[in-house]
Amino acid sequence: MMGTLGWAVAVAVAVAAFIAAFVLAELVMRGLAPKLRPLTPWDNWEVHHKVAAIDALASDGGASVVAVGSSTVNAGVDPDQLTGELGRARPAFNAALNGAGIRLLELWTLHLVVPTLRPDVVVIGLGSGELNTNNLVGRRLLDAMVRSPAWRARAPRRSSARVLLTRLRTASLVWRYRKLLGRRALFTPDQFQRATMCRRLGLLRFFLVFRYRRYQIEDKQREIWRDALNDYAIGDEEIASLHRLISGLRAAGVTPLIVQTPFAPDWVGMHPHGIADVERFDSVLSSVSAMDGVEFADLATAFSSLDDYADPVHVNGKGQERLTGLLAAELARMPAGTSTATGGG
Repeated sequence: MMGTLGWAVAVAVAVAAFIAAFVLAELVMRGLAPKLRPLTPWDNWEVHHKVAAIDALASDGGASVVAVGSSTVNAGVDPDQLTGELGRARPAFNAALNGAGIRLLELWTLHLVVPTLRPDVVVIGLGSGELNTNNLVGRRLLDAMVRSPAWRARAPRRSSARVLLTRLRTASLVWRYRKLLGRRALFTPDQFQRATMCRRLGLLRFFLVFRYRRYQIEDKQREIWRDALNDYAIGDEEIASLHRLISGLRAAGVTPLIVQTPFAPDWVGMHPHGIADVERFDSVLSSVSAMDGVEFADLATAFSSLDDYADPVHVNGKGQERLTGLLAAELARMPAGTSTATGGG
C-alpha cells in the first residue's frame, strides 16, 4: 500500500502536471488570440453595446428620461424622436434589453442605468412575458448577467476574493473561451456582435428591419415566445421585484412611469391559458400601480390595427412613431414635480 508520503508525492505530481498543461494551453491560446472570435465580459453583446452607449452618454450629462423593458420597448420607443418631442435639456435613452424579465430589469435599472445616467424619469414598459415567473428566456438572461465578469466587477458589496477571482478568470483565455474549445465557433464571428449594436441613445440597429415590415409570425420567434410564456404564472417574487424597482427609483429621486406595451390579438392565444393569463397580468399591473401610487399608462389599447405591428408584440416603423408620440404625451402630462434639469435625480 502507498504510504502517506507516496500519496503526497502523487498529488503533487498531478497538480504540477495540471498546472503545466494549463500554462501550455494558455500559451497556445495567446498565440491564436488574433484569430479568436471577440468576446464580451458581459457574456451578452446587446448588454455590451448598451453599457458602452450608457457610459458615453453619462460623460455628456446623462439622460432626462430612460425607457426600460424588453424587446417590445426596444422596438417601440425611438429615443431620438422622444428627445425631440420632449424638448428637455438632456436627451431620452432606450435602455431596454431583449427578453428581459422583471428581476433582470430591477437589477439592470437600479444598479447600472440609474446610477450612471441619473435620469429624472424612468419609463417601465411591460408586457405579460416580463412578469412570468417561469419565463425561461428571462431566467437565462438573468443568470448570464449576474455571472458575467463585467457585472461582478460592478456589483455592490463584492468581496476582495471575488474581485481577485474575477480578474484571474478575465485574464485567462482558456477560461474565457472554455465553452468554445474544440469547436469551429472559436474562430467564427458572433452574429450577435453586429446585430445588437445600438445608436448613441440606445436604439438597436437590429430593429430597423421592422421599419417597413408587414405583420407576420416567424417560426423562430414563436419558439422564443413559447419559452417566454412557459407555464404562465405571476408569482410573489415577480410582484415583489416590481415593487422594489418602483421604491428603488423613488429612493434615487427618480419618478417612475409604468406603461403597458401593445400586443396584437395573436399574442393572447400564445399564452397557455389564453385570455385568463392576460387578464391576470392586467390585474397585477393595475394593482401594483394603484398600491404604489405610480403613474400608469395603458398604451396597448391605442393599437387595434395590425398595420402598426411587425409581429404580435413588436411594432413596425409606423407603430414606433405612434407609440413614441403617445409616450411623449404621457410624460408631458406628468406632475410638475418631475425635474427636467440637467442635474438629474
